[in-house]
Amino acid sequence: MIGRLLQFPRLLFLISILGIGQALFSQSASEITGQVIDVNSGEPVDFSSVAVLLKTDSSLITGVTTDLEGKFDLSISANEDYLLRISYLGYQTLYLTVTAAPEGVDLGEIELVEAAENLAEISVEAAALMFRSEIDKRTYDVENTIAADGGTAIQLLQTLPSIQVDEEGQINLRGSSNLLIYINGRPTNLTSDDTESILEQYPANAIKSVEVITNPAARFDAEGVGGIINIILNESELYGLNGQINVGAGTGNKLNTGLNLNYRSNGWNFSLGYNFQYRERWEYSESWRESFRGDVSPILDQEYDTENWDRTHLVRPAIEYQFNENTSLTFFSSINHRSRDRERLYQIRSLDASE
Repeated sequence: MIGRLLQFPRLLFLISILGIGQALFSQSASEITGQVIDVNSGEPVDFSSVAVLLKTDSSLITGVTTDLEGKFDLSISANEDYLLRISYLGYQTLYLTVTAAPEGVDLGEIELVEAAENLAEISVEAAALMFRSEIDKRTYDVENTIAADGGTAIQLLQTLPSIQVDEEGQINLRGSSNLLIYINGRPTNLTSDDTESILEQYPANAIKSVEVITNPAARFDAEGVGGIINIILNESELYGLNGQINVGAGTGNKLNTGLNLNYRSNGWNFSLGYNFQYRERWEYSESWRESFRGDVSPILDQEYDTENWDRTHLVRPAIEYQFNENTSLTFFSSINHRSRDRERLYQIRSLDASE
């Protein structure tokens, strides 16, 4: 009797071992393999996503990405039903039902189909090149650029390479002020001060392009000058009467207004442009001078307060007759009037060294 009781725990232990073995067998892993390829080309789809979902509730179990040959290999619990979700950008997502057998499942080649998308019509508009280089000149097409909005011709020139404009409005080409200003291929024959005034009046949006001519040809009659800046103005191609009004304002009491009218009919083109500019400028300077001569005040302190009011009017009439596509006769003029009022306050103090 006692011997049978001693054998009973051994029997329980053996039954437990068999139960654990059965549980481990039922939870054994199943290896799922396959290769993802393109249905049209047969090429492998590398780095595509393979996700394993539980079939009952679509919860994510595990997942891998395919290798360079489009192949994948993953292990999941055997004797279960799963969903394989295979996806890649530009392809339709594919779902496969898989029963994980203990001996494993080889899905072979899995074909993905490219996704067909209806794209909206795309309109591409090409803007003209801003810069063109030729043997004797460079042409900058500034029409419809940001620099042409709201500014003046002198401000537009400051944005172009090789051209510098100092604080006094003096224009330099590659460091030289010995240059000529042309408008529509014709010399202006103006002094530097008049050129500054006129270019300050021209609205930048009235300019189509700027030609920087560093090696003027003989037809320009520019011997001995450092170069030519040729400003090409916009010309209206509309028939009948048309016009444009420009108004601009800036800080420091600056105002620009302009009116452009154009009439074209039967080969004739009449145009009239008017621009007005008002600008206020303030200047302040101070100097301190100390002298060691006995016959003059040792210290001289000077202050200057200056205010300038500039008003400029520019009228540009033009008449053109177009004989044919390549020949035309044009009369063009620029009438400029500039006035300046100045008020300057001087404060001069002579001081002794003790003050």
